[in-house]
Amino acid sequence: VREERTGGVATGVDPAHPTSRCAAMPKLVKLASMRQEHFDQLRDSCLIESQESLSERCASASTAEMGALLQQSAALGQAAHFRALLLHVLARDDAAEALMQTNKRGESVLHLAADKGHLGVLQEIRTRDCMWRELLLMLTADDGISCLIIAAGEGHLEVAKLLVEAGGRELAMLTASNGWSCLHIAAGQGHLEVAKLLVEAGGREL
Repeated sequence: VREERTGGVATGVDPAHPTSRCAAMPKLVKLASMRQEHFDQLRDSCLIESQESLSERCASASTAEMGALLQQSAALGQAAHFRALLLHVLARDDAAEALMQTNKRGESVLHLAADKGHLGVLQEIRTRDCMWRELLLMLTADDGISCLIIAAGEGHLEVAKLLVEAGGRELAMLTASNGWSCLHIAAGQGHLEVAKLLVEAGGREL
């Protein structure tokens, strides 16, 4: 859950106690449990479709519907399906709006893919040389959480590498609303390889 990403560095703290990290930190949404509740439903709704049926679906979809389709595919890690959707979206006039769309928790497709370690989905976005890619990388969810902060908290080293390569020091320096950086999160969760990567990317200021 999101609380674990921004807490847990103190020793001798009872997580169940009201003064524990959950109470001390600004409340961050409990992503894992909420996603698991609907995971089977999303999987069923995001099965790989034929090119013809996908084309028909995308042709009649609104901007919000296209954004939702991208988010579902990103969350499930279906890289081939996401690639097909992305190609359809990029051919539309509302491509930027659909790609920048966020869910109720303020999360973009990058947040959702980074949370589950879906490297293939992130690579599809990484290879697109478009202005919206940079904007998407810097987009933060509720409480200032970036896609790199999520990857760091979950210990997804390869995902963190890709995001650092794409977003550079500017992305690495983003902090949550409580002041925690991706390095704080990685170190607090014991993800030492990720922490080392972030130190190299952000330098002493991080």
